[in-house]
Amino acid sequence: MKQHIKITLFTLFLLLFNFNLLAQTDIGFKGIGGKLGYIFPKDPAKNTINFGAVLNLGQIAPTFKLDAAVDYWSNSYKTEDFFGDDSETKTSAITIYALGKYYFTLQNSELKPYSGVGLGLVISRVSIDIPFFGSESESETDVGFRLVAGTDYQISPNVKLFAEASYHTNGIDFFGIFGGLIVSLSK
Repeated sequence: MKQHIKITLFTLFLLLFNFNLLAQTDIGFKGIGGKLGYIFPKDPAKNTINFGAVLNLGQIAPTFKLDAAVDYWSNSYKTEDFFGDDSETKTSAITIYALGKYYFTLQNSELKPYSGVGLGLVISRVSIDIPFFGSESESETDVGFRLVAGTDYQISPNVKLFAEASYHTNGIDFFGIFGGLIVSLSK
């Protein structure tokens, strides 16, 4: 995990301090949007729906763009204990992250495919309610790493749709499929 963080930070450092790229940099709040997803956490947590908000933060170069986002998901499931009683486990996570995306060029296409990596802060909570024994909960804050691949589709000059798949490593690792829209804040 530490090796991935070092490689990501070193790559961002190289991109930010390459003087040819600085001439093309356009950083700021460029757009805002929302997203909806379906995630597949590692067992024993069950699949569930993810809600999120996205900020377009501009570009470092014409093909390298930055986003920031907040995601939330929650679920609960029952398991049977040794005595045949059902215990309920509730899991939830809030992720705040920054994402760098590299856009691939396609000739004569409305689609703009991309791949990217991101780092984020993950706040997760797990609580277990066991009959006759009470309940217990634990919260944890982790640094998360995200890999993403997707595509954008411009539906109007100020609105774009996106669809993406991503893998998240953090307190609760999961794979997710997401879709949403971003509205441009500039002309």
